[in-house]
This record gives sequence, C-alpha cells and structure tokens, in this order.
Amino acid sequence: MKNTYQNKPISNYLVQDYLNNKDQLKSLIKNPTLLNEMLENFDQLLTKTTTIEQDKADLDIILDTTVKHAHENESSLSDLTLKYQFIVNSSHDLICLVNQNLTIEAINDTFSSEFNISSEESIGNTLEFVLGKHEYADQLAAAVRQSMKGSSATLEIEVQRNKKQTQYFEWTIYPCKISNNTINCMALIGKNITEKKHKTDLIQDQEVLLDNATDIIWVCDMDQKVTFWNKSSEKLYDISSQNALGQKIKKLVLRGSQSKQLQNIQKEVLKTGEWRGHLQSTAPDGHQIVLESRWSLVRDQSNNPRAFLIINSNISDLKHLEQQFVQSQRMENIGLITSGIVHDLNNVLAPFFMIFKTLDNNMQDKRSKQLIKLIEKSAERGASLVRQILSYVRGLEGNLQALDLNYLLKDIEQLVQETFPRNIKLMRIMESDSYSTFGNPTQLHQIFLNLVINARDAMPEGGTITIMCEKEIIDKTYAEMEEDAHPGHYIHIAFSDTGMGIPKNIIDKIFTPLFTTKSIDKGTGLGLSTVKTIIKSHKGFIRCRSIENVGTTFDLYFPFVNDTHSKSEEKELTSIASETLPQGNNETVMIVENEESVREIIAFGLEKNGYKTIKVDDGPEAIAMLASHKKDIKLVLQDMSLPTLDGKSTIKSLQKLNPSVRIIALTTIAFDKVTFVDTYGSDLSVQQFLFKPFKIDTLLRTIQQVLKS
Repeated sequence: MKNTYQNKPISNYLVQDYLNNKDQLKSLIKNPTLLNEMLENFDQLLTKTTTIEQDKADLDIILDTTVKHAHENESSLSDLTLKYQFIVNSSHDLICLVNQNLTIEAINDTFSSEFNISSEESIGNTLEFVLGKHEYADQLAAAVRQSMKGSSATLEIEVQRNKKQTQYFEWTIYPCKISNNTINCMALIGKNITEKKHKTDLIQDQEVLLDNATDIIWVCDMDQKVTFWNKSSEKLYDISSQNALGQKIKKLVLRGSQSKQLQNIQKEVLKTGEWRGHLQSTAPDGHQIVLESRWSLVRDQSNNPRAFLIINSNISDLKHLEQQFVQSQRMENIGLITSGIVHDLNNVLAPFFMIFKTLDNNMQDKRSKQLIKLIEKSAERGASLVRQILSYVRGLEGNLQALDLNYLLKDIEQLVQETFPRNIKLMRIMESDSYSTFGNPTQLHQIFLNLVINARDAMPEGGTITIMCEKEIIDKTYAEMEEDAHPGHYIHIAFSDTGMGIPKNIIDKIFTPLFTTKSIDKGTGLGLSTVKTIIKSHKGFIRCRSIENVGTTFDLYFPFVNDTHSKSEEKELTSIASETLPQGNNETVMIVENEESVREIIAFGLEKNGYKTIKVDDGPEAIAMLASHKKDIKLVLQDMSLPTLDGKSTIKSLQKLNPSVRIIALTTIAFDKVTFVDTYGSDLSVQQFLFKPFKIDTLLRTIQQVLKS
C-alpha cells in the first residue's frame, strides 16, 4: 500500500484520511495482512506526528530567541552608530558624504562649523549649494567628479579669510563602494593645514638661509648619515646635496686616521651635548682642509638623541696664514742676519774696488793688467750678488733702468743647466739678439727664476722647459680683452713646460696671494702673486695657459724700448772708463768708517789723488775732530752703520757744529733720494750717498761733484 500520509497537513490528517478511505478500511478488515500493514503505517504516523509537534515547539523557542536577539542587535547597532557619529563629529577634520549627484548625505560638526550650515540644512542639498559662497567650490566639485571614475584625489586649497589671514586646507576625496561593488557615494575629508604649512614654509626659509650661509653646515642622524648638506658644503667638497644625502659623513669628508677623530667627537657629543675644535678634513682632490667645527646634539620631544647639527668654518687659509706668519718671522730673522753678513761682505769687498785702479796704473806688463781686470770682474760679480741678496731681503724696489732681457735669460739658462736635474732640458728660442726694456734686473731675475722652478716642480719625472722671446704689437682690441694690457710694442716671453698642467678648478686662483697647492715646506703661495705684482710694476702683464697632463705656459709682456737706450748707456760707461781720474786740490776729507781696511783704502785712494784725509772710527770721535778742525774739514765721508753713535745722529751733530760742511753718506743699501728720506727721515740732509763697495773713480767724481755744487 502506498504511503499517502507523509505530505499531509499535520492538523486533522487522521480524520480526513478516515473519511476519504473508509471503504478501503472495510475491505482491509476482511484481509488480515492488509490490516496489519495499515496498523504499522498508522503507528509510524503517530510517531511522526509526535516529532512534528516537538519540532514546532522548538521552532517557537528559536523564533522567540531570534526576535529577542534582533531587538538586542538593533539596540547595539544604534549604540554603535551613535559612537561612530560621536567619533566623526569629534574629529577636527571636515567630513562630508555626497552621492553620485553631488547631493550631500551626511556631514560632521566640524564641516558644519566651517561652512556655517547645519546638518539639516545641508543634507539633500548639492555640494555647490553648500560651498557656493566660497571661491574654491568649483575646484572641489570638479575634483569630486573626477574621483567618481574610481580613483582618490588630493588637492590643497588656499582660503583668504581677510586681508591679514590666509588659511590652507588639504582635501582628500575617496570613492565609496557600499553595495554591488559599484561607487555609490564619495567621502570628502578636509584638513586645516595652515599651521603645518607655516611650519613647512619656516623650515624651507631656514633651509634657504642655511644654504646661503658661508659656513659649511651638515646634519647627520645617529648613524652619521647625512640628512642635510648646504650649498657651501657642495662648493667646498664639490659634492652635490643629492649625492651627499644618505652617505656616511666620514666617507664624504674624512680620510684614514681622520675617521678616528670623528669617533672621539661623537662620544664627546653624546656625553656632554656639544663639541668645539679643529676638524681635519680632506677634499675629493686630496688637498687638506682645516675646519673650525661646532657640534650640537639634537633631541626629540622625548629627550632622546635624534641627530647631530654640525656647523663648520673653513679656516684653512687662516691656518696657512699663521704658518706663513711664522715663516715670515723666520725670514725676517734670516734677513737681519743676512743684512749683517752683507754689511761685512761690503766692507770686505770695498778695499778691492779702491785699489784696482791704483794697481792697474802701477802694472806695466800686459799679463798683470789682465789679471787685475779678471780680479776686478770677480769682485764686481760678488758685489752684484751682495746687492741682489740685500735687495731681496730688504724688499727694496730699486730704480728701473734700460736693460736687455736677453742677458737675464742667458743667466737663467745657465742656472737651469747647472742646477736642475739632468732629466729636465731647456730650450731657448730667440727672435733677435736684443730685447730692451726698462726694468729692475734683480726683480726680473727673481720672477724668471720663480717660473722655471715652478716648471721644474711640475715635471717630477723630467721634461722640457721652453723659453721663447719675441717682439709683439698689442692693438686696442686685444688690450681691451686682457687685464693690465695697453696698446703698444711689447716683448713677449713665454715660459712653457711639459708637466702635469694646472686643473681647471684652480687656474683662476693661481695669482691669489697665499694660494698654493704645494706643502708648507715647498711653497708659500706668494710666488706667482709676487710675479704678477713685479710685472705690473714694470707696466707689463701676464697670462697663463694650461692643459692637464700636457703642460703650462706663462706669457709675460714687457714694454719694448728702442735699443739705443742700452747702447747709449754702454757708450757712456765706456767713455767714463777712459777718462782721467779727477784730482783734488789739497782739500781735507774726514773719513768716518769703523771698518779699518775700508777706512785705510779710502784714505790711500784720496791721498794719492790730491786730498788730505782725517780718519776716525766712530761718531763721538768725528764730532770732536770737526770741533777742532772746523775750518780745515771741507767734506765728511760718513758711514751710516756705526756701532756707538749711528750715522744719522752723527751727521746731525756735525751739521750743528758746521752747517756748511759737505757730507756724503756711505751705505750698504742702494738708495735713491726717495728711499733715503723714507729710511732716515726728511730732517736729515746730505749732499750725496754712495753704495758700498764702490770704485775709486766713482768716489773721486762724487767728491768733486759735491765740492763744486
């Protein structure tokens, strides 16, 4: 029998089944088998009915619980909504929610306060309506429309509150996907960044100030990595800020043992908060830099070490100047010693010059006369050397005279060949045999020597020095382009070498006083500066050309003068030499000289040529002698370097005794009238002065000139 009870309604299903199947029941009673089957089905049906009733009761309990939980969840959701609403309204940011039509759906209290509109007034209105009175409404609305395509956007807006107040807002727009993974609305979050903006501007202004500072300024983190590197640092180390940031400071500015100094400095700063002292640094090209460094420890708000602020002053030039000062003091002391030696050498040479003429007149054979001339030339060479040394030590300019540069260049050539290393060759190229200019031979010799020594130092492995000399015309156009140049005829001397050349970054500094790339024991930084000064004093000019690893050329230009100057001077000297020595007329000359040999040889020369002499060796004796022979003494030869009473004081005393007495000053310095007055004062009056050593003919002509004047 088919089971027809499973899908029947629970209520009244038994009665209904009986009424519908009563005929079948009657027939089933007659058949026991069917009756048993029916009874089994009926038992099952009763069991199922009991289970369904129990399930119904369970469902009622579940339903009641669900409804209860729903009410609880609704209450919790309401509480959570209030909490979120409180959080949003408590935010200092401006928060606004708009739909795709830019209609406002929600705003927070900060937004309401900023735009002076309540939540009720804004919800349902468009964004343009709410922002309509603000100048940036269109700009913000356009950004919202752009973000509807699916990407967030950020923009900064400047708001002019009044003439004195400007505020800045940063708006960020987020597309929101609430359902169906599609953009349903847009969230606008605005931040008032005015204070942040002002702080950022202040920091930028401070960075500009630090960048423009002449000090070298670094900021490093606790790992000594650079976080700030100003423009002065870029200039000094030739490293850009971009390349310096993130690098360890010791890698950028220190070498070798200098890193250990940095470790000690860091320990001291961490311990005391600061450090001051001299920091030895190295530039990328290898030259040493001395920094006066001030380190400060920067701490964060929690007072934890955060960074090192390092402010440096480049005192390399100052330190070099200190070294130069020490060296100049040494040179000054050497100069004082040298002056004394030169004075003694002059006194040693003086007798030779006084006696040469006498010996020459007394010698009859030709060979003896030749020997006398040879000795005289040697003495003149020694005297010239003494004058050069004294001129260099005292720094005296001396007089400019017509001279042939060719002779000076020949001396330089000979010096190079005799003293320079054999792997250095010299080649001299001359356009003609004579190059005349007005100049001081000692100074010109000094600058020529300086240039060839520089050339030698530029060729440690050997090379060639070329000296080229030619005449050149400088026109107006060229003169306008070259410093210190003037149109005219010049002698152009080029000193060239095949050395290492001068780097481009320092070639503009080579004529700067105290600038040198050599160590302190090899260079003072005054050489090329002195060269330029001397050339300029000769109305000339100098320029430099150089190619690294090829060589360097210094071009010197001196005004050209006609050869007749030097030739006429030479002719004058020849005629003087052939003249007869001027004779005295029994005039009495007092010789005030503390060096006995000089005093005696002067007296011998004067007595042999018609003069009477009185010899004294110091100032007080000279004063006493003039007092007792006032009428007899016509002229005084006064040594300016006397031990007891100096020459100046002696002369003043003599002139008080006899204002008409004639005086010739004997000095170891080559004076002209200006330098004599500068040295001894304008209140000292002498008729003439002679530089020792001098020849007898020079002395006799000077005496004759003074007595006749």
